[in-house]
Parts: sequence; C-alpha cells; structure tokens
Amino acid sequence: MKKITKLFLLLVLVLAVLTGCSSEKNEPADSGNGGETKTAEHFVGFSAMTFSDNWMVTTSDGLEKYCAERGYEYTKASAEGVAATQVNQIENMITQGCDVILITPLDVEALHDVMKKASEQGVTCVYVGDPFEGEEPFAICLNVDQREFGSRAARAAAEWIDKTYPDAADGSIEVAVFQEGSQDAFIARADGLHDVEKFTSKAKVVETYDLVGQANPKAMCQEYTDQLLLKHPDVKAIIVHSADYGNAIDEVIMRTAGVDPTGMGIFACDWLEAAANAVEQSVEGKSAFRAFIESGDFTLAFLQAGVGELEVNDKLQAIMPLYTITAENIQEAYAMHTAE
Repeated sequence: MKKITKLFLLLVLVLAVLTGCSSEKNEPADSGNGGETKTAEHFVGFSAMTFSDNWMVTTSDGLEKYCAERGYEYTKASAEGVAATQVNQIENMITQGCDVILITPLDVEALHDVMKKASEQGVTCVYVGDPFEGEEPFAICLNVDQREFGSRAARAAAEWIDKTYPDAADGSIEVAVFQEGSQDAFIARADGLHDVEKFTSKAKVVETYDLVGQANPKAMCQEYTDQLLLKHPDVKAIIVHSADYGNAIDEVIMRTAGVDPTGMGIFACDWLEAAANAVEQSVEGKSAFRAFIESGDFTLAFLQAGVGELEVNDKLQAIMPLYTITAENIQEAYAMHTAE
C-alpha cells in the first residue's frame, strides 16, 4: 500500500489548527412551485488540506460555482495541516448530510476508516492521490501520473533551453529545481522535475531546494531564489513543483537588479490563472514564466467524479490527461477553464 506521509500541504502550508469546520452552504434551489424549496440533488463537501494555498482556494471557489450552477448544496472545510482535524471535519460532513465529499488529503492513511465509514453510509468520497492496494476499493481516487507531471515540466524546460540557447555547450546551462517532497506523490513529481538533463545535454542541475515542512513555502521560494541568484548568477532555468511557487519565484526575478528575464525561464506544474497571465506576459519580457503543465479543469473533474459523471476503472481510479501550456496556446488554456 502506498503511503502518503503527513504532509505539509501543496503544497505544504501548515498554519494554525482549525478546530472547527469552516463551512458554507448554498441555499437549496427554488422549485418554482409557490416559492417552495426542493431538496438539492447533491450536497457536496470539500475537505481541503489548507486554504492558505491559492490552488486550494481556487479549487473551492470553482466547486462552489459549479455546485451553484447545478443547484447542489455546498460546504467546505480546511484542515490547516492537521490530519486529525481533517478526519473530524469529514465526519462532520457525513453528519451534515453530504452525499459527496471531495478531499485533498493530508494523510490518506489517516482517512482510511472515515472514508470507508462514509462509503458504508452511501456517501461517495473522492480523494486526490493513489488508490488503496490489496483491498476492495471504497473511495474514488482522482489523480494524474505525478512523475509524468514533473517530467513534462522538465521536458518543457529542455525544449526552451534548446530553442533559446542552440549553440550552448553540454552542461553549460545552469538549472535549479524547487521541489516539495512531503509525500509519495510529490516525491514522484520531484523525480520527474529532475529529468531535464535527460531531455537536453545542455542542462545541468546546480541547485535543488525542497520546500517540505515550510509554514510559508511561497516566502521560502523567494528567499531561496535570492540565494540562488547570488550563488548562481548565470542560472537560466528554474523548474518548480507548482505554479503558485513559480509565481513567487518570478516576482523575485522581475525585481532583482541586473537579472535579464528574457534570458531566463520558469517551468512549473498545476493550473493557476495568475501563472497563465505571467506566461502570456513573458512574450513582452514582463515575466520569466515560460510554461506550466496542467490537467485541464481539475475542479470540474473533481466534482464530476463525485456525482458519477467521470469514468473510473475497476480500482475506482480516474487518471486526468496532461497539457503543456505555453504562450503559443495560452488562449486555448483560458478557454478550457472558462468553458463551463
């Protein structure tokens, strides 16, 4: 059984323990019959690792939007880095009457019993991660191939290096990797981030920074970037665990005197609108963010998995496709995330 260790968060961001369940409901849809209300088809709960990470907040906002459009009730809770809190919050959601609970788990092993309990009571749980092995599946797992996720970012960096520095000697283009090794899935992604040297002989990874356990990983990204630019002023590419962290790094590059952003590239994973904006601005030299890898509309797929609209295999596993987003196809990416 693959173990997903106690995390950090997406991310990583362990702040204060949220002892209560921070929740928010939409009112049931009006039936149009004399002002009477009718019970919503679904009551969806979202249990997040933390809401101090932009991706988690964006996911919750998207879920709330989709639920409102469909007339579903919605509630949310943030565990803020404490696995026991997440267990309690999921139990609260079961008690509240949620029939679908979507989870970004801090420790999937710690959630084993509560998800099984939910299944026995007719509640569909969908968690982000790998399926349990060696037993009958009882919860849907939604994920991507995390190693491939990281490797795609490394490939995008390699292609940019070859295009931007066609005459560079082998091993002459310095690369830094910002990884997050708090759990098995992210360790696999980190392994993929280091594939850049496999994709181009010009690249050489000169520094690796691990953000595991950082209370404020974005601030740490910026501190590490300052250190990187001092130690390796000739670094050309930075490959990053997440787009949120990539934006933080980009801010440092853009504000650092003597650094030419047109000769640098940031490559990351996960959709973030701010990252998409940065990639678009890189064409005009207003950003060093060149590309990121994403899996389409994750939020919609998350919800679809819970309400039975997404195909899953016999392990109750759904694998999402991956897309490489650059300035050339950025408009297609925007359209994909605004289609619904």
